[in-house]
Amino acid sequence: MSLTSAFKCRERLVPGTLLILMLIAIAIAIVAANSPYSRLYDGLLDVRKPLDFLKLPTSRPLVFWINETLMLAVFCWTALFLKQFRQRHSTVTRPLIVVWCLAVVSSVGVPFVLLGIQQQQFDIGHLAAVAADPALVWVCGLLLCRFLNADSRLLLVAFVASQSLVVLGGVYLYQLPNLQLGLGVLAAFLLTASILFARYGFLLSLLCAAVAWWVLLKMGLPGGLAGVALAYALPIPQNPNQRLIVISGVVIFLICPLLVANAGIGLRGVDPGYVLQLPALSLLLTSMLLKPLWLFLLLAIAMHFDCLPAGLKQKSPVLFGLALLSGASLSGQLYFGSLIDRVGNYHFDVRMAALCGTALVLAGAWCCFRSVSGLAATSDDFSSGLE
Repeated sequence: MSLTSAFKCRERLVPGTLLILMLIAIAIAIVAANSPYSRLYDGLLDVRKPLDFLKLPTSRPLVFWINETLMLAVFCWTALFLKQFRQRHSTVTRPLIVVWCLAVVSSVGVPFVLLGIQQQQFDIGHLAAVAADPALVWVCGLLLCRFLNADSRLLLVAFVASQSLVVLGGVYLYQLPNLQLGLGVLAAFLLTASILFARYGFLLSLLCAAVAWWVLLKMGLPGGLAGVALAYALPIPQNPNQRLIVISGVVIFLICPLLVANAGIGLRGVDPGYVLQLPALSLLLTSMLLKPLWLFLLLAIAMHFDCLPAGLKQKSPVLFGLALLSGASLSGQLYFGSLIDRVGNYHFDVRMAALCGTALVLAGAWCCFRSVSGLAATSDDFSSGLE
């Protein structure tokens, strides 16, 4: 077999292998979310359960900022690796492999240590419950907003899938019925979404994604992981001449809330009507664009680890919009982390302030994105991926 044919064979095998790994990891997460250790995921929309973990910014500020710093380092390591990997003539050197391993270890270990410090005990169940969550949140936003090309998205999904598989596999793999159920649901969704996109277009596939998202959450799958699965499955045209608006009002005000707002939250036993009440809406809007998503992305662009979509002529409005989103989510995280004990304890003015303030900041960011030349009128301003 020639070197060229071997390379082509590897190109065909890698995407399928990574997809299988992702499906297995997500199926295991379904099992995890339905286990006794999933209580951490279920607290944000249920007034009966406390939210002590969100109080880390004020209760343990040193631990909180150590976590933020390490997560930023993990992101930069990953972005640097992707930048090197995208260069066709570069080789994956030993230092890059070491950095990649450090990123995986940090993403798995830091949340486990944080929860162990708070709970005053270190348990393998805590490791299985929270290890993948920080990476899942920001990866979901990156995938959703298409700031990376298909290869980079695939690598990020592989990163999330591999760490989820390693952390959760040893604890929950014995529950094979739930594993098979998860594989079946996700495989059926991916097939359905691809068929709908091929025959009926992008909007119908988004509708399918929204329905599948709700079904997966009702099954107990953490929303961050569901978001990664759905964002990965949303189709991107392979033809360079085909374009999609990757940052638009629909993405910011509809898709992002659906796939990101409930990151790490199971919805088992939750009445859908409760989500429309002010406490849940306030938390939803403030959390839907979490600080790691946009702040880390903005830093990656500024540090040239990544770049804006090809064809973008005006970078300043987009960067300013990302900065607005970063500021809104950062203040929201700190604000709610310091005030919340239970969701039902909001005062009316606090809820309205959070709801309206976040909406205004999101509107400002949306205006920045729409101000980019031609974005409001055509769908030809953003490429479907980076070349």
